[in-house]
Formats: sequence, structure tokens, C-alpha cells
Amino acid sequence: QLFNGIAFKDLPYVILKLHRNNTKLIAKYADGRGIWHNAPSYHGFLNAKKRTNVAGQVAGLNMGQKLRGLGIRTIRVKINGFNSSRVSALKGLIQAGIEIVCVTDVTIVHFDWPQRARK
Repeated sequence: QLFNGIAFKDLPYVILKLHRNNTKLIAKYADGRGIWHNAPSYHGFLNAKKRTNVAGQVAGLNMGQKLRGLGIRTIRVKINGFNSSRVSALKGLIQAGIEIVCVTDVTIVHFDWPQRARK
């Protein structure tokens, strides 16, 4: 299937790495070459504020503007992890005028993870 004249497997993708205290956005071409990376700390959000909704939206908006400047209008999104900026980073990408075709959750879940050591 074609999206803006590009096959699905050839669409670039953005990985949202959502950690406990941070949010990172990494854009890559379909073959794995990097395009650009972004994080709320580049826009003045420090310490625990990097994981907030506003920080995620600002980082997503700036990532979207950079992608549009490079002529990329349609992307896939892979989400890895949990924090409060999970949805707001996507909203920032959409506000920048990027069309999101597919949202994939690639969070690793260990169902057989042992209990942590006692202290």
C-alpha cells in the first residue's frame, strides 16, 4: 500500500524512547540510517521536567518541524516505554503537520522477570 507515493516498508520512522525521567525521539530512514534525534533537554527542560506532557509536546513539535524541513511528511512511529509524555509527543508531531500512518508499541515486557534482590 502506498502512502503519499511511498510504500509502507520504505517509510521513515520515529522511535519514542520513554524512560522514567526522560523522553527521547529518534528519527530514522527505513533502512536504519539516522535522520535526527531530539529530547526535551535540548529545549530547556531539565531534570524531572523532561518527562512531563509539555516537554514531550515541545520535543515532538520540533522533531516534526525538522522532518518537514527535510521534506518528510509521512512517518511510522514506534513507542518504547512508559511515561506521561507518551501521547503528547505524538500530538506534537501531528501539530507540526506530519502524517502518522502507523503507531507500534515495541515496549519490552518481561513476564518471567525475577523479583529484585532483597536488601
